[in-house]
Amino acid sequence: MLEKYLTPPQKKLIKFALKLLLTIGAVYLVTQKIEMDKAWEVLKGASPWALFVAFLFFNFSKISSAFRLHLFLKAIDIGVTALLNLKLYYLGMFYNLFLPGGIGGDGYKIFLLGKWYTIPRTKIFQALLLDRLNGMMALGIYALLLITFLGYDMGYPLWAGLSLFIAIIAYPIFVVGSRLIFKATANPNHKAFQWSLLVQLFQLLCAYFILQALGVDEYIPEYLTLFLISSIVAIIPFTVGGVGARELVFIYAAAYTGISEEKAVVFSMLFFMITALSSFTGVGMKVEEGA
Repeated sequence: MLEKYLTPPQKKLIKFALKLLLTIGAVYLVTQKIEMDKAWEVLKGASPWALFVAFLFFNFSKISSAFRLHLFLKAIDIGVTALLNLKLYYLGMFYNLFLPGGIGGDGYKIFLLGKWYTIPRTKIFQALLLDRLNGMMALGIYALLLITFLGYDMGYPLWAGLSLFIAIIAYPIFVVGSRLIFKATANPNHKAFQWSLLVQLFQLLCAYFILQALGVDEYIPEYLTLFLISSIVAIIPFTVGGVGARELVFIYAAAYTGISEEKAVVFSMLFFMITALSSFTGVGMKVEEGA
């Protein structure tokens, strides 16, 4: 009822305030579930060299993501250069993390591309949405394959077999569905999916080297599986930058997997820090048509 009396900026501010409250609540819940002294000791002992390698792999994943998006933009006749597209991608990362209640990275890209090219903004939105869905599909398939491995390893063949079956049929169903719904933007699906697999592989390598930085040498598949699941959860925008959401996934799964709660939370925090640090690359970038 109150919504009709609020201006768009007020609505955005209220949404951000709610998201911030949920973030604070999730972080508080996490701090109550772990021993902060142990977590601090884990963080202090982290290897800077392994974290640097993780940082590199994270940015390799983002550069690969930008190349994937470029395919979808070309499919709708947007002739943006690969370099400008990369700049837009990093600037979008920054907006997604640090613009409270703003239009977000995708919204900013839709605004600029709609301004530069005579392409309907709904078409641009579809291209960006399909790009996201393509990435989520690869993320989900990697998670299902890891669950398959864990299922066989833990003696749950039915669970493992079901995960493998879903992983096999997921992409063909996605391709058919996307071609029916997004006719104009579905052409690069196969090439885009190859980029998506590379993106998620780099993300897994980033996660692996964060674990190495923390001295984790057991339960690696469990950590990586939870990392992928938490990435899916973090996409749902109910906390700021996914903060708190990732950590809660690790906390509640720790009892069933044998992983260290403190190491899992520090791992998640370090991944967010790498994401935040990388996103600052987009600050100050010149994003003009042809630039």
